[in-house]
Amino acid sequence: MSSWLKEPLFHFLLIGAGIFLVYGLTANVPEDEESRIEVSTVRADRMVTLWEKRWNRLPTQEEFNGLTDQYINEEILYREALAMGLDSDDPVVRRRLAQKVKFISNDIITIDTPTDAQLQAYLDTHASRYQLSGKITFQHIYFNPAKHNADMETEATDLLARLLEVNNRIDMESVGDGFLHGTAFSNMKEFEVNRLLGKKFTQELFTQPLGKWIGPLASSYGLHLIYIESKSKAKTAALEMARESVLEDWTSDERKKANDSFVANLRKQYDVVISKPTSTLLPEKSSE
Repeated sequence: MSSWLKEPLFHFLLIGAGIFLVYGLTANVPEDEESRIEVSTVRADRMVTLWEKRWNRLPTQEEFNGLTDQYINEEILYREALAMGLDSDDPVVRRRLAQKVKFISNDIITIDTPTDAQLQAYLDTHASRYQLSGKITFQHIYFNPAKHNADMETEATDLLARLLEVNNRIDMESVGDGFLHGTAFSNMKEFEVNRLLGKKFTQELFTQPLGKWIGPLASSYGLHLIYIESKSKAKTAALEMARESVLEDWTSDERKKANDSFVANLRKQYDVVISKPTSTLLPEKSSE
């Protein structure tokens, strides 16, 4: 026994155990931050604020306890998911995190208030977005295919000749067939005529002259003789009228430019390598 006590290995183990014991008794062991979950004052205030916005009152103590339990449980599961690597190669998580960075950049990026000259230039460049629809006032005589034979177009043409001869002095109720939507239309917008009588009919209608009977024009309903009283062409809205929409669109485009620039600058920090797919060659254009 005494010989074993004299062994250097025993002395080494004994000294090591002593040092460990002294360190355990005296050292101030730091708390493991990874296992610490704190509901800070800022977090607690945010919980209360969100609750108050939703329910228009402050939460009770029991309800607040429920909010903190929910947050803590969610935080635990979130940390466990990270520890298990569940955030890796998940397209939903990747997309959500990318969106959060975009939201942050949106908050950081400031867009200066544009001048009227800038808004006018934007309006001129994107004039098709701010078109005021053309309007037309007209009456028509309708020919229903279900009530006529193959000579319907000839009948319409003959009636047109009579209308031109008597210079519009004719009893409208004594000619043509009944039309579900009536015989006269006042200040109809171009898209309204389009919706009622079709695109091709509308395009032809707006090219016709005023103050005389013309036709027959064909729609999905049948044939129509038309008398146009007034019409106005589509035109671009003035800035004063479209200012709110132009400002909103301009701001959106400027923010997109800034975000694109932000991502482009970030991309410069990365060595991007793109490999080609090993399957078939990709088509240059879509077949659709």
